[in-house]
Amino acid sequence: MEGPPDIEALYERFSALVLRRVRRFFGAEDKPEDIVQEVFAALGRDPSGLDGALRESSAVYRRATQHCLGRLRKNPSRKSLLATVRGEGSWLEAVGGSDEPLVRRLQRDWRALSPELLEVAVYAEIDGMTVGQIAELIGVERERGLELLADLRKFGSSP
Repeated sequence: MEGPPDIEALYERFSALVLRRVRRFFGAEDKPEDIVQEVFAALGRDPSGLDGALRESSAVYRRATQHCLGRLRKNPSRKSLLATVRGEGSWLEAVGGSDEPLVRRLQRDWRALSPELLEVAVYAEIDGMTVGQIAELIGVERERGLELLADLRKFGSSP
């Protein structure tokens, strides 16, 4: 990408995508629109990832995920990883093919993971991405993606 990104244009194109992502982590407990603004402000300050290595939508999606996870880590009173919806449990249950014990452990013990492994966990177990998709999104070789998923499985199988 030449020059700084046009954050206003990115906002117009991707604010709905970011808002959906924010709501998955925060529901209505915080003002989701304010968090969306934070994501785009952060992109304006540090546009890394918008350099063309990924499609813009993927880069914005990743940055929104990272921002949400970072915000959660800064909140010591936050217990669960994901927001609940109308007292029915988390949106995790809607993802087919997930490793249910791992997903439940993530919901409870997510702070025990490194930021990188937590991000991979979200993409694999919550978004249902393949190892190839995850590797491309986070910018690593497929083999490294497989290693990260193996580490995640170890986390899921430990008490």
